[in-house]
Amino acid sequence: MLKKLQRWLLLLVLLPVPALAERLVQVELSDDEYLLVDVVLNNNIIARSIDLHQVEGKRLIAIEPILDALKVRYLLSGPRLTVWHQNSIVEFELLGAESDNATNLGSVWATDGFYMFVQTQVFEQLFSTQLNFNSQQLKVEITTGRDNAIFPIQVLSKQAQNRALDRLTEGYTAPTREQIPITIDDQYRAFTVPHGRINIAAEQSDEGSGFNSSLQLTSDLLYHSAQLTLTDSKNAELQARLQLSRYKTSPDDYILGLYDQYQFGDISSRTNNLTSGTQAGVGIIFERREESFRDSNQFITLKETAPPGWEAELFRNQVFLQATTVPDDGLLIFDDVEVTYGSNQYVIKLYGPFGEKDVINKSYNLVENALSKGQTAHTVYALDRKHRLINDQSDEDYEPTDFGGTFDYGVSDNWQIGVGYAGLVGDQRVYSLSNAVSLPGMLLENDISVDQDGNYAQLTSIQGSAFGNDRYNINFESGSDFTSDRLSLIGDSIALDGAYYFNTDYMGVTFGGDYRKDDLAESYRISNRISGSWGRLLLRHSLTYAKNISLIGNMLETENLLGSVGVSGSLPYNFRVSANINYDPDASDIIQDSSSLVIQKNLVDPWDTTHYLTLNYLPIASGERDNWRLSHRASWRTGDFQLNLASQIGDNGRWSIQLGLQMFLGYDYRNNRVTLSQRLLPNTASLDVHAYLDRQINGIPDPLDYDLSGVEFSGNPEWGGVTTGEGGRAILPGVYPNSPFRFAAKWKQGSSTINNDYVVFSHPGAYIDVNMPFILSTELLGFVLRTNSGQEIGLQNAVVELYDDNNQKLRSKETDIDGYYEFLGLAPGQYRVEINKQTLTEKGYTGNVVGFNVITGGKGGYAELPALILRRIGDDKSLDLEQIEDIALDKESSEATVWDPEEKVRRNYFTLPTKNKVVAKHSLDEDKLAELTELEQKAELKADFTNVSSAAAEKFAFLNKSESNLPSVSILEPHLNDNKVTVFKAQQIMGAKSQIQTSSKDVKGGFVIQLGVYKDLVNAQDLINRLASEALPKNQFTLSSDKGMTRVLFGSFLSMASGLEFANKFIGNQQAYLVKASVLSSGESESESVETSNKPWVIQLYAASTEAIEPAIINQFTAIENLNLGQKRSDNGNIVYCIISSGLTTKAAAQKVLQNSGYNGWVVNAGAFENVRELKRQ
Repeated sequence: MLKKLQRWLLLLVLLPVPALAERLVQVELSDDEYLLVDVVLNNNIIARSIDLHQVEGKRLIAIEPILDALKVRYLLSGPRLTVWHQNSIVEFELLGAESDNATNLGSVWATDGFYMFVQTQVFEQLFSTQLNFNSQQLKVEITTGRDNAIFPIQVLSKQAQNRALDRLTEGYTAPTREQIPITIDDQYRAFTVPHGRINIAAEQSDEGSGFNSSLQLTSDLLYHSAQLTLTDSKNAELQARLQLSRYKTSPDDYILGLYDQYQFGDISSRTNNLTSGTQAGVGIIFERREESFRDSNQFITLKETAPPGWEAELFRNQVFLQATTVPDDGLLIFDDVEVTYGSNQYVIKLYGPFGEKDVINKSYNLVENALSKGQTAHTVYALDRKHRLINDQSDEDYEPTDFGGTFDYGVSDNWQIGVGYAGLVGDQRVYSLSNAVSLPGMLLENDISVDQDGNYAQLTSIQGSAFGNDRYNINFESGSDFTSDRLSLIGDSIALDGAYYFNTDYMGVTFGGDYRKDDLAESYRISNRISGSWGRLLLRHSLTYAKNISLIGNMLETENLLGSVGVSGSLPYNFRVSANINYDPDASDIIQDSSSLVIQKNLVDPWDTTHYLTLNYLPIASGERDNWRLSHRASWRTGDFQLNLASQIGDNGRWSIQLGLQMFLGYDYRNNRVTLSQRLLPNTASLDVHAYLDRQINGIPDPLDYDLSGVEFSGNPEWGGVTTGEGGRAILPGVYPNSPFRFAAKWKQGSSTINNDYVVFSHPGAYIDVNMPFILSTELLGFVLRTNSGQEIGLQNAVVELYDDNNQKLRSKETDIDGYYEFLGLAPGQYRVEINKQTLTEKGYTGNVVGFNVITGGKGGYAELPALILRRIGDDKSLDLEQIEDIALDKESSEATVWDPEEKVRRNYFTLPTKNKVVAKHSLDEDKLAELTELEQKAELKADFTNVSSAAAEKFAFLNKSESNLPSVSILEPHLNDNKVTVFKAQQIMGAKSQIQTSSKDVKGGFVIQLGVYKDLVNAQDLINRLASEALPKNQFTLSSDKGMTRVLFGSFLSMASGLEFANKFIGNQQAYLVKASVLSSGESESESVETSNKPWVIQLYAASTEAIEPAIINQFTAIENLNLGQKRSDNGNIVYCIISSGLTTKAAAQKVLQNSGYNGWVVNAGAFENVRELKRQ
């Protein structure tokens, strides 16, 4: 009795214990208060670019991607979050913001419509650990200790390390094979129709009437990317900018073998620390540099193309830096932007006059040099700053006013050198040398420049971090009579400045100071800046003390103390405020005339039109400036254009009213027509995608291929409703240029592209053809069993490997507790599935069959391989045959997963590779299909099947080629084993009634959701108990048994799409699932029904096309006691009438009966038949 009690107590301790639900109250997120951070576990990055919001001083982090990365089991269902941790189940009740209990709760949650966010304190309490926010490097650090594995990912990692160590000690190395994405090169054309943004407005004001217009267009012109900006205002000259660019078409395809890109026309030059600033003019520039390359460790220049007249705000690590208005030529430049040691995440927020918004993100990581070992960056440019290409107002001759070049090289990962040359206005020539060294926690850089007269300037800088969450910089500058665009040193000059930054949970603090001296003057400066947040408001204060001493004449000294207080952010009731008060405590008027206050209010009228009201207040404005100005803007949007109304009035009597039209001009190349849209973005590229079923598996669109409609795409949120039409074509606009752009496509479950990861390189205005072949993929499932006292039980942790026919290992899987393994998403081809030899040796097992040579079928699909049955090696050390059997999969030995309710459509779903180019219609003739018997189709499949999987990446490297430039591809002839090929029957799954009905009777077919396969019936029932809910009622689960294995199935659906939609919505990541076609048992017929569900195996003896079978045929099968007549459907939809035996409990028993009878027949699953009735012998 005592032992039983101890066992029960131990069981209670080990069982998960549900904890009381903790309540979290909902708060709203603000787009103005978030960062993208990396999540680090014990110095290893486990998740990148996770949203971190700050709401009322509390940090909220996206919890779902973190739990996924840590492999923590959780369930988010309705107003409840459930987390399984070690031996506990923790539940969180998610209360709304208006809940009665909300005011008494400290912990909060939020959602942005995609992810759920929780307060970091909740995560810390749940897992008894800490989340440390490193604001310098924008990281959230989780530390658990080296040997303290509290997360599942740590347990799995330790197991993998142990297995790797075991293999290493045995001298074993497992070959790996990376999946290379399909890369689509950029394509240039002689001309494409321009696309972009157009604004036209009529204005009436106190000064008269007129028209204002602007446009930004992008297109291909003479095999270059052309960008044109025009702005015409009633009181100003036409402003224009035309730039033609050429970028490398692929990562390694450098222009002239040297450069990433070049531009000519209206260009801007690069900056240098000591010599040149950003200059604009007519010229040409060649560049090679990484996107994150920086010219110096002190300052960077940000250049972007933006709509003229829009407001632009620049933030670094969520701290406001400066604001400006986009000039009329659309070239937005932030020059001399400070960078600090660590991660610098810049955000440029663009605001249009009618509520339009856009965001540009840039990142620079200042913890290492800009170039690593062997990398180079170089620039050559020449321009004339006096001229413009369009509406040039200068009469002077064209001549280069600015020209030069730079070259930087990474000598090692810690040392970078560079040289430069610059020609400036006034025949000045400057030569430069730079060195950059990275040390632990510190960056050291030195630049020195010398002009043609021997005058020099040098700048030495140190950037670093002393305590991890702080930053400092020290700059020392010296020179003698050196003059350039950036410096003007008189006599001997020195300057020393530095700053120290640190952050707390509530604010960021900066202390700075500098000292300067030359032959004319000496100056000191000390400054302090504090910034933080209060609710949704960003607050900042700066104070600067300066002292200047003249070293000539009367040695005049001046002192001043200047301060600035700023506040910006959102207020309740859709108010937004931005205030900046500049003050001088020693002045008669403390508040300076540069102070300003801006208040914005958004209103929505009953017709869903948003009105933007803005009050600009300058408290002590002088001259002709208004003390206050009130403006109103409203816009009416349609799918094609936007109608704008704007008005303003000031205290000086100035007023204006403007009525305008804004649209985005595009072009539909499929239908050759101009399109207008508000959803597209300027300066982007478009993809012309051709999606088709690649029947010959050659990666080339040819007449035998079948165009696919309904293909969906991911990569840009605006593609949500875009699918291919009947011709398999779709136009995908809005591709972001000048960087690798990833996208993917999805058709039906059971199909895939040769690689779901596509990367395209494009330029603004590009129109790129994309060849996207689909294949019908195969899913191989199986079990590894071991014999034990006459029983077969699953062998756990057996390594099963997948090889192609070139003996290249593709994947490896470890069997689960039931001995189950699977290889999903396989392209058509020949494979070898084999138990790892190391597993057999180390575990001491052997068997007659240890693997299979598998030839996949032309329709792909799901196939369960025969179980691999092993035994322990005895004392005699004798081994079994350990052979590899050959298996060919066809339509009867695998279960197709790509399905369509229309039989004519289903006939097109096949792949049939051939050695020669086939000239035929896009689909086989129905007469041709009707002529092919089942045996002929099998023979044709075996004879023509080719090996494609072994060189998939190599063969499909040309997927971007158009039909006019198709390469010649050699298709390998099939290499089949001479041994006997075993063709076996795939199991037909029993199911429940379609579309979630309450009974499993009277179901003739459909699709089911398979949720798991178990050796132990208890485990299968536990899965049902865990998943059962209101959405997943228990009476919709069914169990199907075969070969001692129990499958958990759910529901029955009329189509695969409805099954997938249901599974995605109600199962999600709770459990892995597979939606499969099923042949379902029939209900009661008018004849006597034969029950076979508990005896799933029958012997098929005869088949005919008619139910009227001669009695003599029935009477010849006397050795089988009871005979039945069942119906099944062939692939072409015809009903076949079969004489079958009564059901038997196991496949082995059925095979034994067949062998003893001496008849020619085969053992099949009873689920393949419907309307089964007993046959009466005469």
